Amino acid sequence: MTSVTVSSDTDAARPFQQGHHADVGGITPGSMPPFSRSIADEGAAIKAFKLVSGGTFQEEGIAALLTHPETGSRGTRKLADNLSDLKAQVAANQRGILLLTELIDEYGLGEVQAYMGYVQDNAEVAVREMLREAAEALVAGDETEGDGEDLVCLTAEDKMDDGSVIRLRLTLDRTQGSAVFDFTGTSDEVYGNWNAPPAVTCAAVIYCVRCLVNQEIPLNQGCLKPIEIIVPEGTFLSPSESAAVVGGNVLTSQRVTDVCLAVGSRRSTHTHSVTRPFYIAHIAHRTLSAT
Repeated sequence: MTSVTVSSDTDAARPFQQGHHADVGGITPGSMPPFSRSIADEGAAIKAFKLVSGGTFQEEGIAALLTHPETGSRGTRKLADNLSDLKAQVAANQRGILLLTELIDEYGLGEVQAYMGYVQDNAEVAVREMLREAAEALVAGDETEGDGEDLVCLTAEDKMDDGSVIRLRLTLDRTQGSAVFDFTGTSDEVYGNWNAPPAVTCAAVIYCVRCLVNQEIPLNQGCLKPIEIIVPEGTFLSPSESAAVVGGNVLTSQRVTDVCLAVGSRRSTHTHSVTRPFYIAHIAHRTLSAT
């Protein structure tokens, strides 16, 4: 569950973080059922709830959502743990606000906001440079289709164990240093739990893009400024709200990454040493939280 804290003292940013909870209900302990067929099988799904109001932790309200989920599923088996972890998340956000406030007091709000922008601008420039170089190299090697001038196109696909296809068409703009990741043609939502919310695909894309940038830049939203991601609704990469998704973050994310890197491997063998499954999972939560 993701907690976001809004503070008038830190207009430069809104601290948020995501916590993995031991159980939120569903048909099996741990809320990661291997054979879930709908979101109701996977426990509570909370879209939004004001966790702290007037400085008071809303224990009764959040407890009701966890013990009697709106999905109609069985409630949490670890309510005390859930409440303790949520309080820890709130405390972590408050610590973030304190540190941001100290930074603003020392340098001023304008300065802090400016440098936050500089970090993203630098990431954007680095990604655009990489995309231009990739397009130029591919055109020089005559390895692609395209219009012969500005656009370079690559395609790749892979399959899940049930045969569901992840299809990607990558279009690079040599002039703009931009890219379109188009997943049109990907298979429809499945009656299983390897459906993945769009944030998972966005996380896989930004991970792969960052791997191909041969510069030391922090991962941030600026990496996605030159990139458009198209994920058609109704596919198993953009399923309905009732779809089971517990496997999307740990299974489907890896296959999406494989497809993205299958295209990117024609550009570069440079990668960063990172434990990929957990890294992508954390990026997915951050991306989902920011949208």
